[in-house]
Amino acid sequence: MNRPSRIRDPLRRAGGYLLALVTVLFVDVADTRANPREGITLQSTRVIYPQEREKGITFILKNDTRVPYLIQSRVIPLPNNNATRKQAEAPFIVLPPLKRLNSDEQLTLTLRLTKNSLPDDRESIFALQIKAIPAESDSRDNSLPGEVKVMLALQNTLKLFYRPAQLPVYTIEQISDKLRFVKQGSQLMVSNSSPYYVTFKSLVVGNTAIDVNALFEMIPPLGQLTYPLSASASGEVQWQLINDYGYTSGTYRRPLTQ
Repeated sequence: MNRPSRIRDPLRRAGGYLLALVTVLFVDVADTRANPREGITLQSTRVIYPQEREKGITFILKNDTRVPYLIQSRVIPLPNNNATRKQAEAPFIVLPPLKRLNSDEQLTLTLRLTKNSLPDDRESIFALQIKAIPAESDSRDNSLPGEVKVMLALQNTLKLFYRPAQLPVYTIEQISDKLRFVKQGSQLMVSNSSPYYVTFKSLVVGNTAIDVNALFEMIPPLGQLTYPLSASASGEVQWQLINDYGYTSGTYRRPLTQ
């Protein structure tokens, strides 16, 4: 699910330029071009790291613009995620961490697990952060005196799921079947008995839809989460999930437990 782009860092003046960082907090829809204006195409909008890939996994970017970019990449703990102490630091490296990407060129990043102290009975989640900084062009020499140009640095944060080898292989339908919905006053509690993180695309109780901003938080594996819900809401629960490829599942239905 996309979050609105926003300016995270203040504008910084460098010579005749202002550098602005435009962040896309998470990219979680099936559109491999996270921001068409910037022209950096991403291989996917989610990253799955299977444990058996001992030599790491790759992730591909392409620069479809006429401007070279400096690409800075790293793996960090998921912002605002209730991570365990074992996830306090991300045990991954990205190679190369910094690389110039010229116009119409492709860059292959390699992600490697450096230390495996993660749970083996459920997924762990981190964030792949990719920052694209446009290179200064020669047009700067032709600028009028006192003229200031703005360069936009795009920062995308993608969910990185570490998947232990011993986890059972579930389809999106089987994961959906592991969900339970219970109304508790003015809250809807959703329990997830699967070892996978669950992301809702939509969640409706009767005629009442859960706010899309609340759905941004995922249901943890073997855990639960509550959402605000009108006390008068009742009826059948309908929902859609987001799969490994960032696509929306079909609609599932189940009676609400009071």
